[in-house]
Amino acid sequence: MACGDANQVPAGGALAVDRDGFSAGVTAELANHPLVTVERGEVAGLPPEAWDSVIVATGPLTSPALAEAVRGLTGEAELAFFDAIAPIVHRDTIDFGTAWFQSRYDKPGPGGTGKDYINCPMSKEEYEAFIRELLAAPKTEFKEWEKDTPYFDGCLPVEVMAARGHETLRHGPMKPVGLTNPHNPTVKPYAIVQLRQDNKLGTLYNMVGFQTRLRHGDQLRILPIKERYPNRIQVVACDLSMPFGPSLFPGMPNVDYIWNIASESHVDRSLTDPAPFIRNNTELMINILEFARRVQPTVFMHMSTDEVFGPLYEGEALHHEWAPIKPSNPYSASKAAQEAIAFSYWRAFGVPLVITNTMNLIGPRQHPEKFVPKVIRALKNGDPIHVHASPEGKSGSRFWIGVEDFASAWLYITQTMTRGIADGSRSLTYYPDMPHEPARYNVVGTPATNLYIAQTIADIMGVVQPNIRMVNFHTSRPGHDMHYGLDGSKLADLGWQPNAMLDDRLIQIVHWYQDNPEFLEV
Repeated sequence: MACGDANQVPAGGALAVDRDGFSAGVTAELANHPLVTVERGEVAGLPPEAWDSVIVATGPLTSPALAEAVRGLTGEAELAFFDAIAPIVHRDTIDFGTAWFQSRYDKPGPGGTGKDYINCPMSKEEYEAFIRELLAAPKTEFKEWEKDTPYFDGCLPVEVMAARGHETLRHGPMKPVGLTNPHNPTVKPYAIVQLRQDNKLGTLYNMVGFQTRLRHGDQLRILPIKERYPNRIQVVACDLSMPFGPSLFPGMPNVDYIWNIASESHVDRSLTDPAPFIRNNTELMINILEFARRVQPTVFMHMSTDEVFGPLYEGEALHHEWAPIKPSNPYSASKAAQEAIAFSYWRAFGVPLVITNTMNLIGPRQHPEKFVPKVIRALKNGDPIHVHASPEGKSGSRFWIGVEDFASAWLYITQTMTRGIADGSRSLTYYPDMPHEPARYNVVGTPATNLYIAQTIADIMGVVQPNIRMVNFHTSRPGHDMHYGLDGSKLADLGWQPNAMLDDRLIQIVHWYQDNPEFLEV
């Protein structure tokens, strides 16, 4: 209890602890206690019968011999239950324009102040949509040997409670009682998700009562935390190759930023049918720039590719932002055309342009025709993996970056440009300073050969001898570039670096696709 007091975190009327500090404290107390002896090793049976006071506390790593001994002593065949774990949320991802701090009935508790929980309100429509998604989502399947293991009724998975009735959660862990929303005090939320501090630093929060056996990908998609900003995102489906204007977005206030990420981007399809591919990419660029002329954003970000610079030959320096444009295929030519059109709108019409060039993006939900999901699908199905190579069988190379890292770079650039405009240190338009070119940055990840990517994914998936076939790129893809390379020093000097290493991103991506195999289907 002393260790619990020393490591407590705010939790209303409950005692909750920082688990790392608490476990380290208990371990140290036991190790240093003069009447306690700690012996580390397998416990392969019950203690001697001469011991008259014994507590057997054991868990998932119980020795088979000890399990059989306990079974013989008690006559019980099953001594286990499931106690599901709840997701953890990072505090800095929560929207406090919607959420607020408060304990139920303002109860302070042993280590709190009466404002110990973060409360995330839900409307009736949000709650009902959440229940529908929760019940429909696939769950982690039990193994044959554990399918009859019961749940602990005091700690049921959230989807099990929802299956007992749509209102069960709203009268259980999501009950909207004893709480007042300071952002809208006259309207009572239909349901509330509470978050409890999980570590001493206050950077992590546990979803109260949200134990679950949902697969990881579905947890990220479904669980109703307000850091997903459901009230701040509006999706408008439209054909960007057709002209559009502000009337497409009724009720939208002034447009501060435009991020243009839209493009057809698959090289093979640009080779099989280039004309509509190029037409689509150039027409959508014109339409988005015309829209920008009308709404006059503060920043117009345009996403381009490393492929506009063409191949990087052996001995050449990495391509800087204004290296010569030398596209090798219709796709990269269409991206180069987008850059030229954007440049002209910056020069002639004052569009506040920032161009970024990046390399191979990887991440969850990528189109299944892309390299990483193709490799995962092939390994999953036992199919061969085709890797483009030189006639001598040498693998090509690229720079690779996780989509989360690319998004963080774009946000960083946007915020930096905005601050510079506000304090007068930057201008993104041609007039009045008439710079030689618009702002431009290479967003750079980690260099690696295509063969390395395929072998690393195989290692992550536990495939010992993957069937990798090196394919001569001259016959498999006309105009194929063996190597690309960008110089990222300019953006690094601005202060940005990727958040994760390539191998870490690949591990995350493989695990996500293993949880969500439907996204591998063509």
